[in-house]
Amino acid sequence: MHPRFITLLSSLLLVAGLLLDVLTPASLVVSILLNVPIALSGLALSRVLTQRMMLFALAANVLSGVLNGPAQGGWDTTALVNRAFTALSYLLVGVLTLQLREASARVAALRIADARAREERALRALVEGVSGPHTPGELLARAARGLRGLIGADAVAVGVVQGNVFAPGAAVEPPAFPGVQAGVPLPGAWLASPTQPGEALVVDARGTLAVRWRQRAGQDVLAVAFGPSGSARLFAEGAALVAPQLDTAALLAQVRAEREGAERRGAVIRDLVYAFSHDLRTPILANLMSARLALAGAYGPLGDTYRAALGSSVQANEDLLALAERLLLVAKLEGGEFHLQHRPLDLAALAVDRADAMRAALTAHGAHLDVHAPGPLPVHGDATELRRVVQNLIENAGKWTPPGGTVTVRTDAQGGEAVLQVLDDGPGVPGEVRARLFQRFRGAGAGAGSGLGLYLARGIVEAHGGTVRYHRGDRTCFEVRVPLRPPAQGDPA
Repeated sequence: MHPRFITLLSSLLLVAGLLLDVLTPASLVVSILLNVPIALSGLALSRVLTQRMMLFALAANVLSGVLNGPAQGGWDTTALVNRAFTALSYLLVGVLTLQLREASARVAALRIADARAREERALRALVEGVSGPHTPGELLARAARGLRGLIGADAVAVGVVQGNVFAPGAAVEPPAFPGVQAGVPLPGAWLASPTQPGEALVVDARGTLAVRWRQRAGQDVLAVAFGPSGSARLFAEGAALVAPQLDTAALLAQVRAEREGAERRGAVIRDLVYAFSHDLRTPILANLMSARLALAGAYGPLGDTYRAALGSSVQANEDLLALAERLLLVAKLEGGEFHLQHRPLDLAALAVDRADAMRAALTAHGAHLDVHAPGPLPVHGDATELRRVVQNLIENAGKWTPPGGTVTVRTDAQGGEAVLQVLDDGPGVPGEVRARLFQRFRGAGAGAGSGLGLYLARGIVEAHGGTVRYHRGDRTCFEVRVPLRPPAQGDPA
């Protein structure tokens, strides 16, 4: 019953009991009947109403006694005792009614808590069922199965909505349920679209529940329950728990597809670079050989103008050949086809040899070269590739060293590692460039060449199990560290 109706009925019964008690002064039964509105007030589950009914009944009992006393020729002992026992009955019934109301409230709260606990267990089971590394299709099927069990529906369908139909791949549990099919138009009541990612719309109509939400990827997902025995609230809560899992799976699938596409495009580009670099070397070598032969006088004497032009041609072809070799090495590094020929070698001697070979070029640039290699540095490595690293670092230092500056090559052994440092007096690398310093085609900025030297240096050093880094103190420094080779029997002390 509605609390207001109970309050009105209790009040009317109280007034009626008072009137009957006044009109029948000799009747004890009528005053006892005032317990009825007190007990009835307990149905309203209101402690205040029960207390008021008790007070009103006590007041009515006193008022009836006062009015009935003169009518009976005075108050006798029996009438007073009856009134007292009647008042005690009001108090007893009122207290019992209050206790019953509190007990009923506790029972109702326990029932609600128990029902909520069952719902929480069911929701946890739903989350556990959809957790894990699943494909979007597997996750949709698990979500449909879990939501069906959550609200006891005849069937549940979950899938991405395209226009007014389920997209292919929608999951239905049980699979043979005929109510939902991909490509079949959906009822208009289910098609209201959320406006924001994460927003959900709930539709409860004609024995079905529908929850539709928008994923971060922009797709709308619809979950429909047919013949549910659970509430729309519980279905919406279950869908809210499933939504992040579906959202994450969709994003991962999108990232995976984009990565696979990028890998395919990268493989095509690597193949093109490999083929281009490999095929480019043949005509460059032919041109270079012809120009060198001409400079050597193989085709007769040359004038100064022709000799200068051929010298420029030789330099240009050498630069092109170096670029082709670098592109070829990049393709091998990124294609997993870069293989080192490990041999015992002395990194210090290799660095000194390469520095001496480049001394003339640095001198022509106006830079001095200092080499400090106090002792051998035995390592396991590919001499050709490590020589390329040393050359790239010295070339890089020479480009940035101003005329009159110094390029320093220094080797040492520290903590089980062979350390090679190349220092120069250049301006250093700007802060905004340092994060991409060792990326391909980035380099150290304008005028830094092809942008492959430092990238290749890092790839080669890391293939040797080492590291290469840049730091700036008084001078610019590129530092290479590779593991030292344990001394073998017969090695010099």
